[in-house]
Amino acid sequence: MIKKSILIAAALILSACSDHSQKGEFMKGCTSQGGSKSACSCIFTAIEENFTKEELDAMDRNQLIPKKFNEVVLKASTSCIRN
Repeated sequence: MIKKSILIAAALILSACSDHSQKGEFMKGCTSQGGSKSACSCIFTAIEENFTKEELDAMDRNQLIPKKFNEVVLKASTSCIRN
């Protein structure tokens, strides 16, 4: 259940415009879905490591989330929640 919630929260990142607000929006959505601050921050770091700001902006404009995004978030969620 938490993985699904974190995936939903991860999608919220796509509605932000700047790096600072991307993280803020992600953290807000992730923690509101039951994620801890440390787990949510860890997941956001994985997203930043796998996607450029331009890629995230393109996802927002096109409203299409590539399969890789979900895979990255699921993998990070599993790893970050365990730690």
